[in-house]
Amino acid sequence: MNGAQIQFVGNLVRDPEELRYTATEGVPYITVPVAVNTYNGPNREAVTEFYNVTAWRRQAEGILNRCRKGQSLMVTGQLTIRRYWRADGQPGVALDVNARDVHHRFTNREAPTEEEPSQEPPSGDMTDQEPADPETQDSAFDDQDDEAGQPIDLSPTN
Repeated sequence: MNGAQIQFVGNLVRDPEELRYTATEGVPYITVPVAVNTYNGPNREAVTEFYNVTAWRRQAEGILNRCRKGQSLMVTGQLTIRRYWRADGQPGVALDVNARDVHHRFTNREAPTEEEPSQEPPSGDMTDQEPADPETQDSAFDDQDDEAGQPIDLSPTN
């Protein structure tokens, strides 16, 4: 893999919608927005960054079937910074991650309520371009126990 490797923990911005398939080989993938909060400065002000995370094969299926808005994911993958023009004519920057490993931790925490501020990514940051399938991706899926509070490994096994 070329590019910067990144690892972070963040929350799904919305429910996963549907699997897509590559045009040439029909490989399933899903792209989901993940919000990551960091706390900077002397007043520990919250800054939220949004990543478009693309997962492949069984990981994609696991995210679609098991994950919901507000739930936590730990992602490891290749970061790509993409520039684009927003609908208002201003330049924008999207942070795309081609996931190598995705881990989900189920907890009893509920998804954000309507009173909580929305963590919607800026419009226009999701792309309709088909992402590149990483060569290191396997199709195995670790189907561990999914009791509340137990980690669920959505990563491929070798």
